[in-house]
Amino acid sequence: MAGKFLQKVPFIGDALTAVTELVAPPYPEPSWKQRVVNAITTGVGGAAASAATGGLDFIPAITPLVLGDTQVGRAAPALDPYLPLRDVGYKITTGRSDPRTAADYQKAVQELNKLKQGMLNSKGLTNVDWRSLGL
Repeated sequence: MAGKFLQKVPFIGDALTAVTELVAPPYPEPSWKQRVVNAITTGVGGAAASAATGGLDFIPAITPLVLGDTQVGRAAPALDPYLPLRDVGYKITTGRSDPRTAADYQKAVQELNKLKQGMLNSKGLTNVDWRSLGL
């Protein structure tokens, strides 16, 4: 019984994301049409990502909440499907990217690249900010 419920948790999160896009989007949208399109793209796209990853797509979504303003917390949104899916919704209605979403995604990708370089440099894993991992 608990196993079946746990399998549905990521999809519940995707549904909550869609509802949030309608009711109180993290990026304020005055247009209801844009809110509806964003809700559909993030909800359906998020459910597809959950199905494709076995629900593991929730990890980068909750990492900033758990680790806060750390290197890993700032890099995690680069691996979360939410920002690219929201950008798809914006492109559907306007034909262009949402500059707010694009800027946040770019910051996250830069943090991810910094983290990757810290792991791949000549010192290996010794140059990683381990405090950002909570260690």
